[in-house]
Order: sequence, then structure tokens, then C-alpha cells
Amino acid sequence: MSKGQHSQQHEEAPEPDGDEGRSSRLWAVLLRVGLEAGLRSVPVVGVQVPKDADVRVDALSAVATSKVVGEDEVQRLNAVLTRVGSGDLAVPQGMTSRVAVGVSASLAGKRKDLWAPLGGTPRNRELTDSTGPKADVGPVAWFSVGQGLGPVRLERLGVQYQSSPKPQRVWLLADASVALAGLTFAADGMGLGIPLDDPAKVTARLDGLGLAWDRPPVKVAGSFQLRDQPGYIVLIQGAAAVETPTLALVAVGGYAQKTGEGPSVFLFGRLALKNGQGVGPPPFRITGAAAGFGFNSTVRIPGVEELSSFPLMPGGADGLLSQPLDYLDRLTGTKSGTVPWISQAPGRAWLAAGIDFDSFKFLKGSALALVDFGTGQDKDFTLALLGHLEAEFPNSSQAFAKVGLDLAASYSSRTDMLGVFAKISPGSFVVHESCRLSGGAALCVWFGASAHPGDFVATVGGYHQDFSKPSHYPDVDRLELFWSVSDNVSMRGSCYAALTPAAFMVGTEVKVSFHAGPISAGCEVGIDALIQWDPFFFEVTAHADIWVELDILFTLRGTFGVGVDFWGPPTGGIATVHALGRSFDISFGEERPRKRPLLSWREFTERRLHDPVVEVHPATGLLPASGTDENAIWQMSHDAFSLTTRSAVPITHARLRIGQEDRAPAGWQDSGPIPVRPVGLDAVTSTHTVEVTHNGQPYDVEKNRWRVDKITGPVPLGLWGTPLGDDEPSLPSGEETTDAVTGLRLTVPPVAQDNAGLATTEKTLAFEDTDGPALALPAQSSPVPAVAERPGVRAMIAAGIAGAGATARSALTDQLAEWGLAPTSQGQPCPQDALREYSDHLWLYLRSEPLLCQDKKGAT
Repeated sequence: MSKGQHSQQHEEAPEPDGDEGRSSRLWAVLLRVGLEAGLRSVPVVGVQVPKDADVRVDALSAVATSKVVGEDEVQRLNAVLTRVGSGDLAVPQGMTSRVAVGVSASLAGKRKDLWAPLGGTPRNRELTDSTGPKADVGPVAWFSVGQGLGPVRLERLGVQYQSSPKPQRVWLLADASVALAGLTFAADGMGLGIPLDDPAKVTARLDGLGLAWDRPPVKVAGSFQLRDQPGYIVLIQGAAAVETPTLALVAVGGYAQKTGEGPSVFLFGRLALKNGQGVGPPPFRITGAAAGFGFNSTVRIPGVEELSSFPLMPGGADGLLSQPLDYLDRLTGTKSGTVPWISQAPGRAWLAAGIDFDSFKFLKGSALALVDFGTGQDKDFTLALLGHLEAEFPNSSQAFAKVGLDLAASYSSRTDMLGVFAKISPGSFVVHESCRLSGGAALCVWFGASAHPGDFVATVGGYHQDFSKPSHYPDVDRLELFWSVSDNVSMRGSCYAALTPAAFMVGTEVKVSFHAGPISAGCEVGIDALIQWDPFFFEVTAHADIWVELDILFTLRGTFGVGVDFWGPPTGGIATVHALGRSFDISFGEERPRKRPLLSWREFTERRLHDPVVEVHPATGLLPASGTDENAIWQMSHDAFSLTTRSAVPITHARLRIGQEDRAPAGWQDSGPIPVRPVGLDAVTSTHTVEVTHNGQPYDVEKNRWRVDKITGPVPLGLWGTPLGDDEPSLPSGEETTDAVTGLRLTVPPVAQDNAGLATTEKTLAFEDTDGPALALPAQSSPVPAVAERPGVRAMIAAGIAGAGATARSALTDQLAEWGLAPTSQGQPCPQDALREYSDHLWLYLRSEPLLCQDKKGAT
């Protein structure tokens, strides 16, 4: 890159006496380094510059003077330099600092010397901030060019000094654009960087590209940024928009590749119809759509409370149309500092598709389907259905009701849990805008591979106040209505209902208050019910209270209320009446039991253990099934397959059965007994026995080098916790799991490899070089095998299949059967096939007569 030419001059010129009668000397130091570089090395844009029209960098220059010099002093210094034969070295005009750096560039055979000050500002030059990465950089000194370089239009050239990060650089920047087939690409941050520690290593830079195309009625605009981040080979992000009078399409995306990793890419776009237009009949019109995908990237699934800010929702992507780059930052979190919605993840991919819709302009909504899955060895996936619904009645400025609902449903194979969540959106009301609605709902189901298999919860508005919610159950807001009827009257109501494997609960409460001057009054009515299934027990509380308060010189308050608390079995209760500061209780029925009833072992196994109690599942090495029979025999790979056993009861003892002998696996240590809380047992043992047979005979897995490992996981304390005392609630509480052994993993050793085999490449197999002499072409008189098309060739083939061919196939099948080698399919013998179906319809498979070639003996 460098010509290796270095020049330095140190010149002094006397100055006349100043006002104080003193004389001083003026000096200058100049440096010039020859270079060879051009804009053609800039990625993407540079290749469009014709070779003969390239902007070439010929030299890097620097100048330092004893003080800031004026025009007369510059002329005196340059006159001295000319007398001593300095050649191209000269002090530039218009210096505003003692030190300046410059670049000599050749453009269409004309040389331009561009200078930028260090510590000052250039005179009569346009200044802008740096477009490069974060660094300690000076202003840019721009010089107008206004010249075309083939399809590239060069408007300006600029010089900038960068002091950090190291190494220090001098940048030659170009304000340019490229026009191709009507499209205009504007270069952002395009230039060449010259490091001061090694000027020969000139580096090219392009921070981004802007895209524009305007041919009515279609308008296209876009911006693509090349981000410079440590650890990345390349990182490109951008957005593009296509706009017509009726619709707008905007897409954002990114391409990134970290050092040592594969490329990661994502793209997301939104289609919006303008002026409230839609596609479809009034009962269901599609008013917009969105879609996206990602490879080696992943999407963070939002909770229902985050749905309003989730940028992939079609209804939440409005910023994509107006400010696509800001929207891109919301997706990737590169500037906001928040946890990104989309991030790079090797071995993962995602797909998303959604629509905006309305129904008679009464119901409006957005829906999005999203799947995030593994593409490598990790095959887990997450499926999510997200939506927002909003209804307003009537659809006018005086709406009687307006209700918005956010919905989020997801299933993850990693956690093996299905969750459906709903939440009333802020701003929802009924009857009047002052009558506000709020609250949420949830449905969660945990499956076999989860931490809480067989558990579920369905709730609207939360749980009973006396229910100790397990930690894995979701928190749900009360379903509430608050109505400020007037300045004097307000009303608040709430309700809830929940269903779990252990209990059902429901409750509601209404409060009405009145306030006018010194008089206040109110009424409260509520009921709560909690029903436990196993063992069955219920408790219901209800109350009604009325109060009046008068505040004149002193406060008078009167209350009247009644409350009922009853339970069972055995059924009983207490009624409490209070009035004017006094209260009394009325008991009825049986007394409250001191100890809750327990389940029998049979009731426990039938009601609380999922069926089947013991399961066997393939883990690795299972081959694709060729049929649909659920009971078909597993087809396993010979190369290190494995299987797992799973027990609904925690395992205290594990045994391998070989014939009549049961023995513990190598390294196994039996654990202590386990409690069973619903039955009231403190110490129960559980023996898990695994038996493997081969051709009906006992098979010693450990002798044949099978590996046996224990599988541990969380089990619910509600089943396997210590029985509770008499004064403790029978429903479980707190952290509801404990670790226990739940199964075994049996891994078959891989098949021994007797030889390493052969390794080759596609390129090697494609051709082979020969070192011998070239092969001579056959003489022109050499005979060429005759090729003839004979009539009735297909008939001849069909006859051969139906005749001698069928007989030969039948004889071969019979012989193989005698040897015990008859072909099978899914373990069943294959029926003899005379290819009658093929021969009868041969003309459908062979649409034209085949060509037959004669061999040297004349046979076909």
C-alpha cells in the first residue's frame, strides 16, 4: 500500500519586530508518506466505481507550526520551502491550529490536498459529526466534489482525525451514492482509514447504505447499517419500506456472524392497508398482516403483561411503519439496554405469522402464531399463540361499553407445560367510562416430563385467601369492577374462581359507599368457598355488613352485620351477629374436626397417581416408524440407543432382574423410606425392578456393558411430604417440590468399529486427474453400436414380467424362505409380488417406447 517515501522539512523564517520591539522566529515541520489506496476497496459500493475513475489516495501529510499562522505567514513559509526545493511539501492555507493532517487524493487525474486541523476548526468548510463508531474523533472537514464516477455520484470528500481507540487514524470520508436500475443507494460512513502507526495498512469502511426509489405510485426507502462490535466478523441490520396509495410493506432484519460461529439471520415484516381498508366480508376483514423468521436466532416469548409492548404483534408494530430503525432497536435491544426480544442463538430457528382483523368494525383484534425450535441435537420447541381483542359498543363517541383482552397461550417441550393467560386491558369499562374493569385469568397444565407432572390449575381472578398457592402456580389479579357513580357514591366489586387437583374455590365481594357532608354510609357483602377434593372437605364463609357514620361535633358510628362460617364433613358452623358494638355467636351442627380425614391407600393410588404408574420411553436412537400402530415394536439404531423408565412413585430401591435373581445396579445406594402425606404414612419403600430379555431368555445388561444411571427430579410435597399435624392445613403450602429418584436410564454401548473406513470429499469424487498420455479418439470409421427403437418394446417387457420373470421371482422367494431369509416388513413376511400391477399399467410408467441396444453378439 505504501510507496515507502518519507519526507520531512524544518524551515525557519525571521519575523519583523512586534509591538514590543522583540523579534521571534517562525518555524514549520512537514511530513509526507506516500500511499497507494482507493475507494474501490470499500465493500459493496466500491466495486461500482470504474477502475479508471477511482479516487486514489497518494499520500498522507502532516504539518506543525510554531504558532497559528495567517495567510501572509503561510506564503512566507512556502516561499522558503520553494527555495530549498521541497517539492510537493507546502504549508496549507487557512490553518486554524498549529497542527494539521492531510490526505492527497487523485480524482480524474486531478490532485486534491485535503486538510483537517487538530484542535481547531477549518475555515470556510462545512463541519459534521463523525459517522463512525464510538471514538474520540474530531470534526470532518468537507470539500465539495459533485462528480460522477460511473454509477457512483461523489458529492463530497472529507478528512477527519481519530485519536482513539488505538491506533490513531486519519480518515478520508466520501459522501457518495450509487444509482442502479432506478434505485439509489446512499453510502453512510464510507471511507478509508490510515493508521498512523503503520500507514501502509489502509482499511476500508462502510457504516451503512440508504435505499431510495420513487416512481409513482410506488415508493421504496430503506437503510442498512454495518455495526462494528467486538467479537463479530460481520453485523448488518436494516429496514426497508414499500409504499403505495393503498398499502405499505415494511420489513426489518439483521445478519450477524460471531467469530467461530455460523451466520445468524432474522427478518420481520408488516403489511398495512391504508385508510381503514380491509380484505374480506364485513363479518371478518383482514386489515393487516405480519410475518417473520429467524435462523440461528431465538425469540423471547412475552408474558401476557408484556403483550402490549411486544413488537412482533401485528397491532403493536405501528412504529415499524414510521420509524423502522428505532423499531429494529426495540427488537434487538442494541441501544435501549433492555433484554432483547430477538437474540442470536446457534442451533435455533423461529417462525412467526399474524394478522389484524375486525368484525363489522365492532370487534377488532390482532393474532400472532410463533414457534421457536431447535435445529441441531436439541429438538425442543416452544409454540405460542398471542392475541389482543377489543370490542366497543356501540361504535360511536358515546360508547356504552369497551372491553380489551390480552391473550397469551404457549407450550414448551422443554418444561412440558401448557399455559394460557388472559388479562383485561387498561381502559376497559362498562356502562360508563368511570366504571372500570380489571383482572386476569390463567390455565396451566403440567405434563409427564415437567417438574409437576399431572398438576393443573384453572383460575379467573386468583385464589381463596386461605389457599397456600404453590410456587409454580401463576399469580393472577382479582377480577374487579370499580365505579365512581358520582361525587357521593362509589362501588367496588371483585370475584374469583379456581380449580386445582386438590381443591375448588370461588368467592365474590361487593362494597358500596356513600358520602355527603357529615353523613357516610356503606354496605359490604361477600362469600368465599373452599372445597378440598382428596380427602373431601369444604369450608364456606359469608358476611353482610351495613354501617352509618355521622360526623358533627363528634363521630357517631353504627354497624349491623351477620357472618356465617360452616364446614363439613361432619357438617357444622357458627353464625355471628354484631350490632351497635356488641356481638354473639350461634353454633349449629357438628364441631369443627380437629384432624382432617385421610385417604386410604387404594383411594390414593386411584385418585392421585397418574396412569400408568410406571412407563418406559425411548431416549435416543429410535428410528422413524414405518407404520401408525401405537403398539408397534420399536425400531432402534444399533449405534448407542438408550431408553428411560419413569415411576410416578419416588424410587427408594432399584433392582435389575436376571432370571430368578434381583440385584442392585452397580454403584446404586438405596435411599431411606418416603412419607405419603394424603394417606398419613411416614415411611414407605418403593422398589423399581427392570427386566431385559433377549429372545425370551434372561439378559444381563451390566455383563453386556449396558450403562445404568439414576434419574432424579422434583416430586410434589403435597403427595410425598411429611404428614401434617392436627392444627396444620391439609392443603399443601410453600415450596411444593422435593428431589427424589424418579427413574432409570439404560444406555446400550456403541457398536465396535473394526476399521476406520474410507474418507473422501465430493470434489475428489467429481473428477480424477490422470498423469498418462492423452487417450486417442476412435477413428471415424470405428463401428458405433446400433441403437434401434423397436415397436412393441413395452409389450415385450410386460410379457417378460408376467412370464419368466414372475416364475423366477417366485422361485427365489421360496428358496429364501427355506433358508430362513424371507423378506419381511415390520416383522411380518412379505407376500409374493408378481408385479402384475406394474405390468398391467406399464404404459402409464413408460410413456414412450424404450431404446434397445445390441451387444457384440447381436443380442438385445
